[in-house]
Amino acid sequence: MTGHWPSAPRPRACWRWTGGTAVGPPAWTRASRGYSSGLRLDTDPVQVYQALIEASALGTRLVKETLERAVGPLKRVVVTGGLSRSAPVLQIYANVLGMPLEASPTPQASARGAALYGALAAGFPPPPAPPARLFTPDEQHEAYQALYCEYLVLADFFGQAFNPTHKEVPEL
Repeated sequence: MTGHWPSAPRPRACWRWTGGTAVGPPAWTRASRGYSSGLRLDTDPVQVYQALIEASALGTRLVKETLERAVGPLKRVVVTGGLSRSAPVLQIYANVLGMPLEASPTPQASARGAALYGALAAGFPPPPAPPARLFTPDEQHEAYQALYCEYLVLADFFGQAFNPTHKEVPEL
């Protein structure tokens, strides 16, 4: 399989919000809400899943930009764990973030790191690191930039509408 989903990043989108922030666990509560737009009768499960991945990537970009305002630009992003196994997902993240992603070839990178520390402590030389897979933004990058602008508008709206000081979350 290539690093792409069957379709470009539209016409559907999902947005996730928890108490006014685009974060995941542990901030999610039973009151957490989300929003989907652009779904049609012919929208298939793959497109819904793609929209959920895009929502996660857009939220990650918002967190990345917030972090960069505090500490300066990120020099690199290394992806490990389950996410690093999916080329299409990593390509979406590279396009949304607008920067290259290095995917660890080791599915259990944390376990490998712990084993390496143990081996080094026992006096064994470190083995060579396996090469990372690199995902760079491609021709869909611009479409995701437009989607991110829409995301920021909705983030502002939902950030106010879902403020925990409101007694009820409005139904859209």
